[in-house]
Amino acid sequence: MNKINLRLNGAGRKGVTHSRPDNVPLFTFPPVDLAGSQKFQEVCRQLWEKGVVSTKTMLQTHGYDMEQEEERKKSDPPRENAVHEKRSDSPDSGQAKRGRPTMDDTERSSDPAKSKSGAQPKPSNPEGSL
Repeated sequence: MNKINLRLNGAGRKGVTHSRPDNVPLFTFPPVDLAGSQKFQEVCRQLWEKGVVSTKTMLQTHGYDMEQEEERKKSDPPRENAVHEKRSDSPDSGQAKRGRPTMDDTERSSDPAKSKSGAQPKPSNPEGSL
């Protein structure tokens, strides 16, 4: 808008000006503080989910300071149940079990022979169930 005002004043034309250049009004906008704005936080989260905004920006709009959190994590003692540790039932742990645990014949309410037939190959799974 400032460039448009200068042109309208005639600063670009030789000898034809309407007023002095320092009298031309300048456009300024007051600073807007969006910290704590619920709507701004929602829009920022939606942009983060789409990959437009970085994780750091998204966390900062919600009031989290990543540098401070990293320093706090460094000073914390290590935990046994940390999320990044391998779980004992993960597939690459070697102890993975598939399906239900086997039942004793006394606990069954169905015929054990039918479970054998259920594991047989079917048109949808030619190799059969494991």
